[in-house]
Amino acid sequence: MAEIVEGKIYLYPTRTIIEPYLERNSRIENSLSVWNEVTYSYDFQAFIKDSANNRLIIPNTYTNYELQSMYPNYKIVDERKKCEDYMKANKSIKEIKMNFGCRDEIQEKVMKYLNHSSKLDKYKSMQKYLGLDTGFGKTFCAVKYIVDNKERPIIFVDQESLALQWKDRITKYTDTKPDEIYYISGKPSVDKLMNMSNEEILNIKFFICCYRTLTINIKNTGSSSNISDLFNKIRITLKVFDEAHVEYVSIFKMDMISNLKSLYLSATPKRSDVKEDKVYQNIFKTVKILKMEELVGTKENYHNIAVYKWNSKPNLLEENACSTKYGFSMAKYCSYLENKKYDEFEERIYKILFETILANRKKKKTAILFGTLSLLDKFYDNLIQYCKDQNYKLVINKFTGNTAKEDKLKILDETDIIITTEKSFSKGMDVKNLKVLINTVPFSSDTKLTQVVGRLRQIPGKNVIFVDLNDIGFGAIRNQLYSKTNKVYKKLNKNLFIYDI
Repeated sequence: MAEIVEGKIYLYPTRTIIEPYLERNSRIENSLSVWNEVTYSYDFQAFIKDSANNRLIIPNTYTNYELQSMYPNYKIVDERKKCEDYMKANKSIKEIKMNFGCRDEIQEKVMKYLNHSSKLDKYKSMQKYLGLDTGFGKTFCAVKYIVDNKERPIIFVDQESLALQWKDRITKYTDTKPDEIYYISGKPSVDKLMNMSNEEILNIKFFICCYRTLTINIKNTGSSSNISDLFNKIRITLKVFDEAHVEYVSIFKMDMISNLKSLYLSATPKRSDVKEDKVYQNIFKTVKILKMEELVGTKENYHNIAVYKWNSKPNLLEENACSTKYGFSMAKYCSYLENKKYDEFEERIYKILFETILANRKKKKTAILFGTLSLLDKFYDNLIQYCKDQNYKLVINKFTGNTAKEDKLKILDETDIIITTEKSFSKGMDVKNLKVLINTVPFSSDTKLTQVVGRLRQIPGKNVIFVDLNDIGFGAIRNQLYSKTNKVYKKLNKNLFIYDI
């Protein structure tokens, strides 16, 4: 007769701990694992086996009923009350005031969701997820939630440009001064915080943090204790994860090492990879995700989408050279364009840009996306010279990871033609009066393409245009075009146009 094991299941705001964890539970581990069939290994596992203490730490993926059914002899211990007491003790340290309220009914509905606490389980409100489209005020609502609930937040971002945007919005929406916002990026910024006095710490209202700073710290030290010490030092009560579909491994790590509640923000709450998305959805299975359709029902599309098809006529060797065992290689394709077909490629973009978008030399704020920096640099240099030769009075700038942080917001605001990469421009960018986005990148992910199209915000009384340039000489790009036209463009378009050039 098998020995009956008695144990405990501890509930925290963003994690669950099963103790002891003596045998592999395939139901839990399989649902939280991303298996790579090429390398025969796990790319990611959303759980932590603490072998030294015979514990398993997982996200709040399962309900109490499911946990009890898997471990009938384990007692559920709810530690969330203790965590709530800690968070309450650190609220109202320094008052923050909003400069204005919600702009419309949608934002009022969002705030009702954020401030709602379930009567059946008030602790479920310790995890909230806003899945709002770009332009509907995720940042404003997050800031108002922080102010309304007197939180001390740490806001995680994956790009410095997003940190700058958060700082700009916080000072716009609230009475917070720039020196009351602290940006954590790199070990020196962490060390500086740890050496501050309590009085200096309490004068800071908002902490903004680069994901990688803390995850690299965990990787280098092999321990999360430094992060816990930091969180205690700065006395935060809330973790806010911007672009929560991107750094999901980092989000998992932060949620597994802290006893604080979390707010997740994303216009596309899913992963582009099918296997990763399965695990991602399981991580947030018990978290209520507020989506656009719950706020506006069937929303009105505003994107005019123009699909341009051209054929660079690659030979069989050239087409095969752009393929790997993982599929079509965007980087190799960009190299092919740059070194073998550049003049034809550039000619197509110029035709779209100068004969259609900027016809009669009427300015329309435009961004052009490239797959690699090398291809971007070549196009940028040629475009500058072409505009000079043609006496086009246009402000043209590059916007990449190499752009100086103090210049990023100014470039986005003051440039007529922004030359950028999909990596730099696909997440969280708020570009005022952007009317045209020209994409040259062959996306294989519907999710990523949707994010890129979403960089075009709705401008009342104005048309916004997404232009997609596709080299149908490649079978992989033809297939991608067929898929995205049927899945993404038919869903998002106000008007859909298809041209051969």
